[in-house]
Amino acid sequence: MAAPMLLPVLAFIAGIAASIYGASMLAGAVVTGIGLAAFIFIQLIRRSPLAAFRIIRYQWLWVILLFGGMGICIYNFHRPFDPGAGDLSKYQAAVGCIRSISNLNSGDRADVEVYRLISASGRQVECRNFRIILSSDALSKDVDDIIAFPAKFTPVADNPDSFLKGYASMMRSRGYLYGCRVSDRCISRIGHSTTVMGRSISIRDCLAEGIEKSGLSRPVTQFLIAVLLGDRAFLDPDLRKDFSDAGISHVLALSGMHIAIIASIFMWLLFPLNFFGLFRVRLLAVGLLIFGYSFITGFSPPTLRASIMAFCMIVCVWLERKNAAWNSLLIALFIILLFNPLALTDVGLQLSFVCVASLIFFAGPLNSIDHHMHPRLYKAMGLLICTMVATFGSWMLTAYYFHSFPSVFLIANVAVLPLFPLFLSIGILYLAIAAAGFDAWWLGRLIDWCYSGFRSFVGAVGDYGGGPHHLEVPLLSVFLWLGAIALLAWYLNSRPRKPLLVSSLLLFILSMTPLAFAGDGGERCLVKSRGRKPALTLCRAGTEREIGFPVNVLSSVDICGSRVVSLDCNPDLLSRDTSLECDILILTRSFTRDMDALSGRIKPGIVLLHPMMARRREAELKAQCDSLGIRCLPLRNGPYMISR
Repeated sequence: MAAPMLLPVLAFIAGIAASIYGASMLAGAVVTGIGLAAFIFIQLIRRSPLAAFRIIRYQWLWVILLFGGMGICIYNFHRPFDPGAGDLSKYQAAVGCIRSISNLNSGDRADVEVYRLISASGRQVECRNFRIILSSDALSKDVDDIIAFPAKFTPVADNPDSFLKGYASMMRSRGYLYGCRVSDRCISRIGHSTTVMGRSISIRDCLAEGIEKSGLSRPVTQFLIAVLLGDRAFLDPDLRKDFSDAGISHVLALSGMHIAIIASIFMWLLFPLNFFGLFRVRLLAVGLLIFGYSFITGFSPPTLRASIMAFCMIVCVWLERKNAAWNSLLIALFIILLFNPLALTDVGLQLSFVCVASLIFFAGPLNSIDHHMHPRLYKAMGLLICTMVATFGSWMLTAYYFHSFPSVFLIANVAVLPLFPLFLSIGILYLAIAAAGFDAWWLGRLIDWCYSGFRSFVGAVGDYGGGPHHLEVPLLSVFLWLGAIALLAWYLNSRPRKPLLVSSLLLFILSMTPLAFAGDGGERCLVKSRGRKPALTLCRAGTEREIGFPVNVLSSVDICGSRVVSLDCNPDLLSRDTSLECDILILTRSFTRDMDALSGRIKPGIVLLHPMMARRREAELKAQCDSLGIRCLPLRNGPYMISR
């Protein structure tokens, strides 16, 4: 499969990776200069036919040097500003612009690009690429406002009251190294500067407000805002968990499937242009509308990747040239990294690229049904194969980042993917009718009913599969797996070559070897909640077994070398001679006393609070535990892992 962009993109990625590990701007300039000199030298030598024949095999050198140097320079140009926490402490104030605002249960959080730092003596320091997370209880400022605020910067770190780790590393990969929490009254608005992305957020907020004012139920409006506009801030956490357990989280993320649905709607709306011989105008209009839709949704990497690929396809149809999907994917990746090299470490972009590449290389060769003789069977088999190859190509990467793998992904995807475009199209039709001023209540009822059935099916599938399997995948396995996938794709899409097949099978085996050793770390246990009572999920040798605690009593279990105690009653109901020490104590809402009531009876190492407990009660118990020197964590933030 022809892919002239493969070598430049690989060299560009290598340059970005080199910059991440310390390559400077000077090194990038030197490498780029050598590449340009090599290109000029080759062009001069090519005037002699004999010399050109001798050096033609070395032309790839200047491509690697030129694009590798470009990658180093581009990343250094976008490198996040990091003077160090010690140097930042000497500044008293900062001036910056608000890029986005998120309304969370714990308060408002703003993405602020800091322009200037001001010390106590009045000395001002200009800074570039300094983006922070500004937290406040109730932020009264708007997007694109230029603000001044106290410079109380702290490095981004994982929440000590959360069991879900990896937030700090994820934010650092996106360029957010520091955060700042100040009161709204300490933030001064000193100006306003309208930006392109600010206008995008304003349009998206207006559309979200229009969807909320429609006659649909609140869960449906939140779901449509997430899948149409990419704003998942108000999605029910239980919905996210159900989709994750079923293996269809990609439905909630704007990607190629959503762009294909939107493009199909645009093509259908502009179909009358064909009657006037304006077929090419129709294609150009659809391409521009796709980019307009991506602009409204914030140009997220998966959405931008799908939009660029769709535009490349439209250009090929316009020019009456054969479209190379693999080359279009590489062009999309190059453009994204050219403007945002930090996206290389973005999980969404990596998963999107691997899934689409798997579809390109495996979906066609593995579908042996003749689409001319059996078109319907070909489409049905294509849906099954696409689901399998996308998961097959990306499951190792998913397990590495999220430490889980859904066991019922095939059933959920085969059932949901054919119906989701129809549901989304009906939803868009209803919103368009509502925007025109007509009340299609019957269509709204149909959408609400379909969503309820959709949600019930996803939850039932996730429960039937017992939830995702927990996996600890080493980075070496990920690289070996992706290398094996690449060799197998080369084998299937080129002339059969036995060495390629043997090498890919060997890499598959090698990728599973460290995975097997990584999973042989003894027992692992997840303390989580299911309904009113807590539960333990014991993971041993690749199998899972759930252990539930009885209600209204004190119960304990020894697992992974730790004693876990569940107290679902008050200490008054315990016998007077009760005295035990435990590593983990789980308190439910049936425990209505203070922590002092456990003194002399139960001595815990860590206290976990059940999610059914009210937040105010959580805060009281946490304050009491802090005064006693006991670590207290709420289970509503995620499961707690015990491992031996």
